[in-house]
Amino acid sequence: MKIRNKLTLQFFLVSAGIFALACFFIYELFKQHIHEEFYTLLENKARMTAEMVLRHEEELKPIVQTKETDSLSPKIKLPFTANTSIYNQNFQCVFSLTGQPSEPDQHLLSVINRDGFAKLNRNQFHVFGARHFTPKGNVYLSLSEEVADLSKLNKLRNILILCFVVTIFFVILSSWFFAGQSLRPVSHIVEDVDAILPAKLSTRLKDQGSDDELSHLVKTFNNLLERIDLAFNVQKKFIANVSHELKNPLAAIDTQLQFVNSKDRTQEEYQKAIESIHEDIKEMSQTMEKLLQLARVHSEGERIPMSLIQIDEHIYDCREYFLKNFPQYQVSLHFSDFPGDEKQLMITANAALLKIAFMNLMENACKFSPQHFVSVKVDLTHPESISIEFHNSGPSIPQHELDKIFEAFYRSSTQARKKGTGIGLHLVKSIVQLHQFDIQVNSSEKNGTSFTVVIPRAEFQSKEIINQEVNAIDPAPVKSSIGISLWTLLAFCFFFSCKNSETNDIGNDLARKALHTWYKEFKILDWNTDGYRPPVSARLYAYLGLGVWQCSLPVLDSSVGMHELFPEIKYKPYSGTKFSHAAAINACLHELAKQFFISANMNLLKQADVIYKKIQEDCYKYFPEDAVDLSDQYGLENAQFIYDYSKMDSTSHQSFLYNYDPRYHPPEGKGKWRPTGAHQMPALLPHWNRTRTFVVKPEEIKSNPPIEFSEDRNSRFFAEAFELCQLSQPLSDENRWIAEFWSDDFPGIALNPASRWLSILIQLEEKFPVSIQQMIELRLKIGLGLNDAVVKVWTDKYYYNVERPETYINRVISSSWQPLHDTPPFPAYPSGHSAFGACASSILQSYFGTKINFTDNTHKGRKEFIGTPRTFKDFQSMALENALSRLYIGAHFRMDCEEGLRQGYIVAEKVSQLKLYKSKP
Repeated sequence: MKIRNKLTLQFFLVSAGIFALACFFIYELFKQHIHEEFYTLLENKARMTAEMVLRHEEELKPIVQTKETDSLSPKIKLPFTANTSIYNQNFQCVFSLTGQPSEPDQHLLSVINRDGFAKLNRNQFHVFGARHFTPKGNVYLSLSEEVADLSKLNKLRNILILCFVVTIFFVILSSWFFAGQSLRPVSHIVEDVDAILPAKLSTRLKDQGSDDELSHLVKTFNNLLERIDLAFNVQKKFIANVSHELKNPLAAIDTQLQFVNSKDRTQEEYQKAIESIHEDIKEMSQTMEKLLQLARVHSEGERIPMSLIQIDEHIYDCREYFLKNFPQYQVSLHFSDFPGDEKQLMITANAALLKIAFMNLMENACKFSPQHFVSVKVDLTHPESISIEFHNSGPSIPQHELDKIFEAFYRSSTQARKKGTGIGLHLVKSIVQLHQFDIQVNSSEKNGTSFTVVIPRAEFQSKEIINQEVNAIDPAPVKSSIGISLWTLLAFCFFFSCKNSETNDIGNDLARKALHTWYKEFKILDWNTDGYRPPVSARLYAYLGLGVWQCSLPVLDSSVGMHELFPEIKYKPYSGTKFSHAAAINACLHELAKQFFISANMNLLKQADVIYKKIQEDCYKYFPEDAVDLSDQYGLENAQFIYDYSKMDSTSHQSFLYNYDPRYHPPEGKGKWRPTGAHQMPALLPHWNRTRTFVVKPEEIKSNPPIEFSEDRNSRFFAEAFELCQLSQPLSDENRWIAEFWSDDFPGIALNPASRWLSILIQLEEKFPVSIQQMIELRLKIGLGLNDAVVKVWTDKYYYNVERPETYINRVISSSWQPLHDTPPFPAYPSGHSAFGACASSILQSYFGTKINFTDNTHKGRKEFIGTPRTFKDFQSMALENALSRLYIGAHFRMDCEEGLRQGYIVAEKVSQLKLYKSKP
């Protein structure tokens, strides 16, 4: 570890340990204070409840334990977070907020009776008990228990963690600074090194000229930079070469393929195109081969092994291999007088690379010779070296270009029209330089062009060349142009075989985008249009789901059309050969938006027009114009068919225009609903029971009647009302968050509960992979489910006409009690919110699975209420919390929510059984 890091770490550990200990003591002390404060709250609840209930001591009777509430399914029964019970001197429960108290703890009650009070923890509950004496001389014991609200403690924990992190951050910075001051000379070197980027590898560290260890380090690092700079330059040059040489052949191939594919061609035209493509592929293969050879020469460098080679045999092998690959060329080979000793013919070189260099010189000479002929002359007369001349009689190279012909991709102006890669001579030059040989060029109009390679004999070659490592990787064999061509052709075949698949993927992506975008827009329209209360919105989503399903039939294999299930829906099959799913969805939902939201704000309707045009333009980019137009017309027709079908439901058609019915008069009597609150609004949609259902009719679901109305303080009805009082006095931070997070019943401020669950669906689709088919099914099932669930709930609401908690509590318990928000203008039993949540969550669970890790961001960033996102691990907990929020907000009794949950789950089960396919897709 570096000295600076070690010093910083040591200072960090000491400071962090001290500060962590201080934070721990602060947290523990505050935790103790919170618990004491919470027990004080429990004591107040216990004594207040006892004072209120014991005023009517004569009405108190022992509560008989029953199994009635235990029969409820766990997913329907709301959890109890608090309870207050009162026991007589015989330890018999005479009052309980839950109506069904747990088995009494005899030991605890004995302690309370003996000591006058007691407090303890039992499971997740904090418990406080107190003893009370009545004027009649009787003894009663009150027991208040509740799940502790630790939100303040959690806030303190978060604050301490934040303070710890910030403080330690500054501790690290300061310790790092002071350690750096101690190691400033080293820091300067580190800063200079950090400033050296790949784009500035020419930068070098400054050498102060001193003869110490740091100066030696600077020199060593500068040497390393020299080697890195060289490697980067080689890499950049190779990348530039590949980009330059492969772009043109690929562009030519693509152009020819587009030309052939644009319309039907004759056999001769196809043949010519194939031959032309083959030529381009061959040219590209040769380019690739030479680029790979060039890259190997530059990258391996000194690691290429050398060996002794007899030059005459090597040249013969080169000519034989060259003529085998290029039978159209001619090579003439001439040797001067052979020496008497074969050692005079030996050189030290890499045979494979030298062969590449000689073959490139032969090819270059033949290519630019009118007779496709090259003369190779080997001069063996010089005592120290061997000269090999490659001569052709073609056009000369201008003198001013002789210095440039060895540059990569340079082409002589006189030979610009000749096919070639422009790499061969650069490759020859690189190989010659690697071997420390010499190459000379002579060119004139009279004598032609000659390339002469001068190679030292083995005994006179550089020791660095002779002593090259022989344990390096063997040179890879040169790839044949035929092999590369085959791979290239296979790549093109794969490209065209995937073309149809890509088109299908684009079509599905466009359809997903259309559905996703439009349902976001419907959420906004529903949110900001007067009259769209929960039942109206649920009905809307049912018809939207029908419309999406009908205009998707051409892509849903073996599907059952809604016109087959509901014969009143008109349908005309799609008549085109190609179908744009996104165009059909776009047209259908655009038309339904105009039909269902005739009273919406003009700006919102203009936004809908913008969405329609944008999606239509996207469709035109990927589908033929006639297919998009036909699909658009198909979607428009189905939208009209669905809207015509909705108009047949005369009771609820355009119900957004007349939500409240002042002519409705609720039944008279105790416990019966009447308009509540300051505004006294008329009943909301009291005749919704006559609204059309699709899967399950209200009479098909057996209703559980509400708890028998009673003002008796020993009754279950009173207990449920009193529970609301206790929950709201005071309402904990957590419970207030839950209440406002799910309070979807404020037009123009929050979504209504039907749109809330569509918002959750949209978020789930953004987080988890969902196919276009599943998106269509989900919208259909959730729409039908929400509609049928709300019809059932509204039927029971106006059948039982149970009064709201606010009315009961103000009359029986406390005239000053107020719910968190205004009470809605319709009866309490059962809860519509709860039914919506149970139905939608159950359908979502059937697609996304039981366990999820999902954060609902519907109200993220809202300031009018607590919309802070909440995270859930399963859909059942979402539905239960949604239902429980109606208790916290003071709008519903517990029985309302549990019955709403039960009915919602039944509707969801029946909707899930809906047969959408003739056979399994």
